[in-house]
Amino acid sequence: MLCYGRVTAYKMQTTSFYVFTIKPKYQYSALVKMAYAAVLFRRAKGCRFVKVMGSGGGTGGFGLSPNFKVYAAIMVWDHVENLKAFEANNRLFSRYCKMSEHVEKRYGVAYQVHGKWSGVQPFEVRKDLVVEDGQILVLTRARIKWRMVKKFWDFVPKTTEALQHVNGRLFSIGVGEFPLLLQATLSVWESQEHMRAYAYKNPLHLEAIQKTKELNWYSEELFARFHLIEL
Repeated sequence: MLCYGRVTAYKMQTTSFYVFTIKPKYQYSALVKMAYAAVLFRRAKGCRFVKVMGSGGGTGGFGLSPNFKVYAAIMVWDHVENLKAFEANNRLFSRYCKMSEHVEKRYGVAYQVHGKWSGVQPFEVRKDLVVEDGQILVLTRARIKWRMVKKFWDFVPKTTEALQHVNGRLFSIGVGEFPLLLQATLSVWESQEHMRAYAYKNPLHLEAIQKTKELNWYSEELFARFHLIEL
């Protein structure tokens, strides 16, 4: 059984989020393994969806240069039992953990999703979950149009800087499947109230939303919110 705050997840589809901070001596090995990690992770029993990503060298993981120290994985599971078995027995996952100075692990149940990722909507939405307290994870992901790459990245620094100083933000990082074009953000918040304050009241975030509508710089995008739970 999983629980966090008022959320109890038993036999629910669960999403696991991992951020690996690699030790300097293993950075080359981690980079090489990333090339096939998604394929091997996807073979795990009960795993429906996998994305393995790198991170940028700028503030908060956003930057045009790569950061060979940080990698992330997002995995969607049919059941909690499958997730636990993966963490306990998967050799490549174990290897990534051993190569890491720190592994950020989060587990969530999606309650709001909009859009698609690689042509699919991978998260089961549980609208019946009404949680007044507890931590929230927000995932944003986009495929940037080639002709909009420069305009997008010109706008990134100030929005990234704004996110670093927002009240209630516990963790955030920018990651991506492919430099420049395929970008995602993971952010963890103390509560829905803190997350909503940033999403709907922060001037820079509101400006980013407006520019997204005006410039239409994404060819595909996904936005998802998760109630965080504990194993």
